[in-house]
Formats: sequence, structure tokens, C-alpha cells
Amino acid sequence: MGDTLTPHQLSIQTREYPRVLTIAGSDSGGGAGIQADLKSIAAHGGYGLSAITALTAQNTRGVQQAFFPPAQFLSQQLEALSSDIDIDAVKIGMLGTSDVIAAVRSWLQKYRPPVVVLDPVMVATSGDSLAEEDSVAELSSLFPYADVITPNAHEMAVLLGEESTEQWSVLCEQGQRLADCYKVAVLVKGGHCSGERTSDALMMPGHSEPVWVGSSERAQVRTTHGTGCSFSAALATELARTGCWQTSLERVKRWITGAINNGQRLEVGGGNGPIDHFYHVHSVISEQSARVSDVDKYLLQAQDLDMVRLRESFSEYAWELSTSIREQVNSCPFVEGLGDGSLPQDAFIYYLDQDGLYLKEYSRALGQVSIRATDTESRMFFAHGAVEAVEVESELHRRWVSRFRDSAYVTGIPSTTTEAYTGFLLARTMESYGVGAAAVLPCYWLYAEIGKNLYSAYQEYAGEHPYGEWLEAYSSEEFQTSAHQAVNFVNKIARIVSDGELISMKNAFLRACWLELRFFEEPISACHLPLRG
Repeated sequence: MGDTLTPHQLSIQTREYPRVLTIAGSDSGGGAGIQADLKSIAAHGGYGLSAITALTAQNTRGVQQAFFPPAQFLSQQLEALSSDIDIDAVKIGMLGTSDVIAAVRSWLQKYRPPVVVLDPVMVATSGDSLAEEDSVAELSSLFPYADVITPNAHEMAVLLGEESTEQWSVLCEQGQRLADCYKVAVLVKGGHCSGERTSDALMMPGHSEPVWVGSSERAQVRTTHGTGCSFSAALATELARTGCWQTSLERVKRWITGAINNGQRLEVGGGNGPIDHFYHVHSVISEQSARVSDVDKYLLQAQDLDMVRLRESFSEYAWELSTSIREQVNSCPFVEGLGDGSLPQDAFIYYLDQDGLYLKEYSRALGQVSIRATDTESRMFFAHGAVEAVEVESELHRRWVSRFRDSAYVTGIPSTTTEAYTGFLLARTMESYGVGAAAVLPCYWLYAEIGKNLYSAYQEYAGEHPYGEWLEAYSSEEFQTSAHQAVNFVNKIARIVSDGELISMKNAFLRACWLELRFFEEPISACHLPLRG
């Protein structure tokens, strides 16, 4: 495998939800080994399989003992899996004994998995040895079957028979020698090196310089247990999903940095604690839980409503009720940065990726509103909107995304916020025409108002605005007219529904406004960008 690699792409058939096998040891503390691998695979959208090579008695302070089941049992695990399941990627971790290495080598020779990431686990973060001395030399016999190996600084030194180093330049030289010697890509990991920042680099055989380098500020935390295991398992998953070295490495580097920085909130153990594999999910859940009252205070005031006014002037009254939410939308860093051109490109790319995924489901929601519409005019309007969302707006997204297709922020996977918003729309548009129309209205109306306001800032911009084409699309007369028509249709149905449905319409409108706010806020936080001001 190693000699067929190119600096940028892998010649494999990628899969959106790859089936990833981890061949590694078990960590009784849950922070490394099989347990960490399965968490990492799941965190990156893969389905994890496992073949256990060793059992350890360990915690965050160190490894007390390791037990190696017979190699024949490992072979039986591997055969059972590969005889039934098509495996898209393999991560190999702790092997420990010569017999186990031979069993893995025999299986690799027979099945040749599309992607193989080999993490030569020999020295734990705590400094404990995890391999028998006579197995270290034999480990290199697996290198010809790997796409990349991911040793830490200590393991690099063992493999080369040299002294371990804390100098980044020397470590890269060691990585290049290892890559050239075994004709395999080597991921050099600088976590053990000195300095305020930590770097990783991908060395390819025959190259004088790294083909990729990623750097981040050094985390001032002790939650680093299982970092190497987690990185390699995540990399195997991303390579199977994207087939691209740069995209995969950037995504994993960004993720592992956040996972390390957030590990301390798990409060596990008294030594080197584990990373938080699902920090991105935990952050969204915590933030949404803390802020749910922002919208619920509007939804729970039905007893104070002027029902006559709500029925006769639904849009005017609902617009007033949404004032606080709309003010937060207008003042959020994403919207302000989009208007004055200061928005970091990464945040805009993230938004494009998620908005394109949103539009696919929004089109379905509009289609459901059209089916439930009570008159021909509104039925045709929402049906046309469904087509527009797919053909016109999605095409605008595709044009923009094509410029950034190699970005780590183009994932094609809906975020938690995107799934929450689209799930809400699809559920509400199944209820009734009135509730469904009110739920989809903010995407017309809020966007039209934002587009109109941002277009004013765009016209005052000196020079070529980086997002000018985007702002023109949502401030166009055609889009403004569509928003006005949507408002009229919602006002029309509000006059004839029951009181209960009218309140449900108000609630659906306000909840959608709040989800729009969450959608605009997410790109800044998801890309770990600082807030302005």
C-alpha cells in the first residue's frame, strides 16, 4: 500500500458512513485503546468494529498489568468480522506479542483492507511499556500493509534505534527517514516536543519536506490519555470518508485539539485524564439547555395573547413577539461579519456546507406545506418554493462550495443544530397547513430582512466585498417579493383556523426564529473563532 500513495489522495471508494475496524488492546479505564477508538470512530460518523488483542489493568495513572489472549483467538475475531462485514478502514493499535503481530499480518495479506492506519503502540502517555521486547522488531513487518503509521516521539526513537528528541526539526527528520526506509507515510506527532505550540506533520517517502503540517496552541491541561489512539482511529475514519489526506488530517487535528482542551470537564481520574471525544456534541447540548428559556418564555405566554390581534394581524404581532430573537440575529458576529466583510472565510465555508444540507430538507418541508395548502394559489407558491430551494439556491451553494471543496469545513454531514432545525420543520409541516406555513415563514422573512440590511452595508463597502454575490442573492427583488407573498399566505390562513391552531402557528413561527438564530451563531463557535470586540 505504502508505495502507491500520492501526497493528496487515496485511490479508494469513499463511504459516507464507513465501517471501521480497530485491532487494539482494551483499556479498563476507558480512555485509550479499543474504548477510545470506538468513541473516535463514532465521533467522526463511522461504525466501529473491534478485535481485541490484549486486556489491561490500567487507569489514568498507569498500566498495572497486561494480559494477551492467544493469537488464535484474535484470528477468529478477524475472520468472523471479515466473513460477514465489508470493512472500509482498519486502525491497528496495541499488539504486544510476536504471535499477535503474525496473526494480524496474515489477515492483512489475505484481505487487504482499503485503508490501514497503524499506530505502533509501544509506550503509553504515562511512560509504561506496552509491548514485549522481541515484538518491537517484528512490528515493522506490518508497515508494507499500512497507508500511514503514527508513532509518538518515544515510539519513533524505538523504531529507528535512536534517542528520543523534544526538538521538532529533529523529530521531522526522524519521521522522513522512517518513511523513506519503509516506503510508508509517517505522521509525525509533536506533542512531546517543547514549545508553546504543538505541530503534526505528514511525511511521504521520497519527499524532502512534509506534505502537510498542522499546528495548534499547546493545551495547558493533563487530559491527554489516549490521544494517540484517538487520533489514529479518527484518521482511519476520515480517510475512508474523504479519500483525501489534507482534508482528513485537518479535520482530525481540529477535533483532537478541542477534545483535549475539553477533557478536564469529564473529571475522570487523578492522573492523565481522558480526552472528551464528544465535546462538540456536549457543547451544543449544554448551550441549548442553558438557552432554551430564550424561546420558551415566548411560547408559554399564550394566556397573555391578544387573540383578536393575532388572528387579524398574525405577521405583525408575531414579528413583535420575535423582537428579542431578531435583535440577537442582527448583532451576532456571523451576521455582522457577513455584512462588513470581516467574517473569517472558515466560518462562511462552514455555514455554506450546513446551509446546503438545510436546503435539501427545507425543500421537503415546503413540499409538505404545498400538499396541505387550502387553495390553489398558495399550493403553487409553496410548490414553486420547494423547486427553487433545490434548483436555484442549492446551485448557488454548489458554486460557492466548489471553491472550497478541500476545506476541512466541507463535511457533508449535518450538525446538531442543522438536524434540530430541519427535524423541527419536517415535524411541524406534517401537522397542518397553518402550522407548517408559519414554521417555514422565518426562512423567507428573516432572510429577506437580513439580506436587505446587509445589502445596505455591502453598498457602502469600499472595494470588492468577499461575500457580495451572496448578499445580492438574498437582497434581490425576487427574493423580497417571495418573502412578502409568504407573509400574506400565513396571514390569510391565520384568520380562519381555530384558536388552538393559531397558538400553534405562533409557537412554530417563534421556535423557527430561534432556530435561525442558532443556525447563524453556530459557524463561529464550530470553527473555534474568537468573537469580535
